Amino acid sequence: MEYYQAELIEEEVFQAWIAGEESESKDFKRTANVNYVDPEINKEIRNKAKPFAKWLEEAEEDEEENE
Repeated sequence: MEYYQAELIEEEVFQAWIAGEESESKDFKRTANVNYVDPEINKEIRNKAKPFAKWLEEAEEDEEENE
């Protein structure tokens, strides 16, 4: 969350990273070599980040409803 608050990571990039291979984002390109990360650890990190991703989506929906 600190990276998000410091605006080091764009929300769209974060959401595309969470989506991984299923991402439809044309702005996101996988530049990290995942060969150096154990697939199970990679999966665990994404799973732990999913609640934050869900919070972002819900906050955006709330914002749209308030407009």
